[in-house]
Amino acid sequence: MKKTILPKIKETLIAVLPIASILIVIRFAFLHNMPWDLFIIFLVGLLLLLIGVFLFSLGTDAAMIPIGQMLGKDVTKSKKIWLIILLCFLIGVIITIAEPDLHVFAEQIPKINTQIFILTIGLGVGLFLILGVLRVFFRIKMKYLFAVSYLIILTVVILDYNSNFISIAFDSSGATTGPITVPFIMSLCAGLAAVKGGKSSESDSFGLVGICSIGPILAVLAFGLFSKAGDTIVIVEDYVSLSNMSQIPLQFLKAFPQYMFDVALALSPILILFLIFQLIHRNISIRYMKKLLIGIVYTYIGITLFITGANVGFVPVGQYFGKELAALSYKWILIPIGFIVGVLIIAAEPAVHVLKKQVEEITGGAIPNKAIFFSLAIGVGAAIAISMARAIYHINILYFLVPGYVLAVLLAFIVPEVFTAIAFDSGGVASGVMAATFIVPFTMGAYLFDGPGSMVNSFGAIAMVAMMPIITIQFMGLIYKIKSSKKKHEKVKKADTTIIDLED
Repeated sequence: MKKTILPKIKETLIAVLPIASILIVIRFAFLHNMPWDLFIIFLVGLLLLLIGVFLFSLGTDAAMIPIGQMLGKDVTKSKKIWLIILLCFLIGVIITIAEPDLHVFAEQIPKINTQIFILTIGLGVGLFLILGVLRVFFRIKMKYLFAVSYLIILTVVILDYNSNFISIAFDSSGATTGPITVPFIMSLCAGLAAVKGGKSSESDSFGLVGICSIGPILAVLAFGLFSKAGDTIVIVEDYVSLSNMSQIPLQFLKAFPQYMFDVALALSPILILFLIFQLIHRNISIRYMKKLLIGIVYTYIGITLFITGANVGFVPVGQYFGKELAALSYKWILIPIGFIVGVLIIAAEPAVHVLKKQVEEITGGAIPNKAIFFSLAIGVGAAIAISMARAIYHINILYFLVPGYVLAVLLAFIVPEVFTAIAFDSGGVASGVMAATFIVPFTMGAYLFDGPGSMVNSFGAIAMVAMMPIITIQFMGLIYKIKSSKKKHEKVKKADTTIIDLED
């Protein structure tokens, strides 16, 4: 047990303390008038974040990944296509509706019906989960699926250029893939690939998160056609200090019951679905079942603490930071600060650690997790820096999204397929809880520091966070391809030289 816990503690501290440190430095360097009660709320949220990441990490290894892999294998074993389609659709809808991260994001959008909005996204994920699973069965190249899907999306965006839901559609894609969805879908994909086997099993182990991320974009664009929130303006209200420091614990205690319920609601459908499968197949022991249940308890407590700490401690701080920094005479400082925050915040994202571990395991170390993390960090740092520039200078997000996704799709036809699959997965992985609870309010505060603004420009930060890693990781794949080609050329040249020497 000690061998498991000590590395997890170290991993948690490395993940969370850097972003905490930079936020504390920013507070004392630039925001001297920040209310002390808000700063203490942030510190309490940070403590909950640390404990939450630690327990979530333990629970994911013990339960979420094994359950997803077993369900993936069970789904694949069925020879009835209609049953596979039905099961995949139900799994997609259930885990999306259950994702707490999506609920957090939806609550920040003014004048929409949150339940209908989330259900619409769930239907989109369910449909594209079917598409992703069938792709593995029928050996369809991933690059063609991404190319056609994003061509349709970009066509809809260009035709409906003035829609206020464009940035929200791309944001929702990232917000959907949170701490429950990512480990489950990635392990489901690994289970499918393991059963199918074949030469493409390595690349088939990734890409499902990326494919599922397409569904929310199309679903929300369709939702925007019928929503009355199109001309809504957004306001970030000033923080109101608490009258008494003793009220700080109450801020968290008030939030706990709701988040406990939300996370229980999130995990229960997955658990029920798994138990139904086990009642049918009866292929695991009671002892192992107990281990899985303990892992689920760890996951439940971890996510509850994490989301409570992030929402109560980080959302108001993010808005305050963005608004106050944008009010400075040298507001350009937001751009380098955004880059640093992006580089560090990716380390605190729980799902990133799931991706790194799975990449190293499935590729046998051929793609080091350090290289993946470096590419993610650069991508997310650049994404938040661009988001800050957008907020300061009020630049339309389409100037970045359209050429960005065109470049991402073009790279998919050049780099090895496994890198494309990992890249599109990483876009969903990077845009998780920390993006929804800190980056969104941070950029909204910066954009709206001088008053109300349009909904279309208030959102879009998660969209940038989801897009940039797709490009940076594929560029890493391109470098890998060039280096591999040079090594092969050198080996051939050396072999030819050896043959000539032997002939002489």
